[in-house]
Amino acid sequence: MGQQILLVLAVPPLVLLGLPRSAYSALTRPPLLDALLRRLTRPLTATLVFTATVIATLSPACIAAEASSGWVQGGINLALLVAGAIMWLPALRLLPGMDHMSTGGRIAYLLVQSLLPNFPALIYIFARHPFYPVFADHVRAIGLSPIGDQELAGVLAKLVGVVVLWGAAALIWRHADRAEQAGQDPDPLTWEDVERELRRASRRQRGRSDAR
Repeated sequence: MGQQILLVLAVPPLVLLGLPRSAYSALTRPPLLDALLRRLTRPLTATLVFTATVIATLSPACIAAEASSGWVQGGINLALLVAGAIMWLPALRLLPGMDHMSTGGRIAYLLVQSLLPNFPALIYIFARHPFYPVFADHVRAIGLSPIGDQELAGVLAKLVGVVVLWGAAALIWRHADRAEQAGQDPDPLTWEDVERELRRASRRQRGRSDAR
């Protein structure tokens, strides 16, 4: 669970924030990639993709396969990283020309993420039988019962998820409040956004001309 938390809540936002804005402009310049990311990073779509990926990778069958194959483990880790990036992109507002949410919308979006994908944590906490027999011998070797291990994983996921996502929401609110106090727009329209919309309009115009 600690590994999964790092893969979805720590690594993606740090990597995304570490890239310059010019990198996003270059990476999303191809029309197909631009259209794909624009659809995937819509709040509802991003929430569904993230929630489905997190729940699927916690299924007993998936955990058993991961424990038996390094290749499967690598593929699952990659899926979690991608799902985490998709979840964070709407809140971080990094893609040019994306359908940007307001400050209030971004905060509400992060609060939703702290509830839906974290739902399995409650199942772990209140379950009365172990879900992962493959880990039973390992946890007993360090003095934990399988049920105690699940409860600890559930508490860890719930607490860390709430702290990280609510903390990010608080930072977004603080940044917007400071911008408003300074007389600035907390959600400014950038030149990258305008340029991307002009490119999209040009492609749509060419498409209509070709159809004629």
